[in-house]
Amino acid sequence: MKNILIIIAVVLIAGGGYFYFTQMEKGPAKELTEENGEEASTEDKVGGEGYKILSSFEAPGSQPSGITWDGSNFWAISDSEIYKLDSEGGVIYTDNAFGEKMEVKSRAPGGNATGLAWGENYLWYVSGGNFNDGTIYKLSPQTENGSLSIDRLSSFDVPEMDGSGEAEDITLGDNSIWVSYDNPMGDIDEMIYEFDMDGNLISEFKAPGSEPSGLAWDGEYLWNGNTERAPEPGKIYKLDTNGNVISEFDAPDSWPGGMEWIEGNLWLMGSNEGVVYELEIK
Repeated sequence: MKNILIIIAVVLIAGGGYFYFTQMEKGPAKELTEENGEEASTEDKVGGEGYKILSSFEAPGSQPSGITWDGSNFWAISDSEIYKLDSEGGVIYTDNAFGEKMEVKSRAPGGNATGLAWGENYLWYVSGGNFNDGTIYKLSPQTENGSLSIDRLSSFDVPEMDGSGEAEDITLGDNSIWVSYDNPMGDIDEMIYEFDMDGNLISEFKAPGSEPSGLAWDGEYLWNGNTERAPEPGKIYKLDTNGNVISEFDAPDSWPGGMEWIEGNLWLMGSNEGVVYELEIK
């Protein structure tokens, strides 16, 4: 199902042009306080074994995949477009020449964008969904007069990702870049790679799940999601830098997409339901 959804997203954005705007309203972050979330709707979920949901907000676009935080604002990827969000996850709007409210967003260079990270005062993202070769981009986003532009500062291909699979998410470690890689075609293993800041391979290990997705770094450990077929919940793994599993638990979404570690909590893009969750790890 995941690959089908990605292909649909690529078709939808193929209309050309650099800036894309829609008028879809998205809700702000909200606290979740219901007592029992075991069989609850998205709005009522409160947590599960291993975590508690502290807040959530609706992701932008129709096929969200990546989420990151720059210290003041969230950034998200959906349909290969990069959105700048406010501090509570709400879409930022500007007025066009006709006085209409439009989302502030920009097409990701390269297309097929999946994962997103923030580090060294720059955006980093990995493309490679829909069985394209993996490429890592270093970007400088600029917002002027309500419009978002993305300057590509540098990029490098990842030869280890041979085009038979999909680069899923990216996170910045201690002077290194980590990437999760899903390979449903079976030519190579599902992997997690570590590169230096110039794209040279430092280390690699097999991912613990069969369909790795989101990836985050908390300063000591990696957090890796694994996608399952809905309605089965996805998995979240806590890993050391050698790939050993420290702990694991079910995710609040069957497709735990982009991940980010922010001030002691794990933020997760629920790509199946289109909801970003703030998780307090127990």
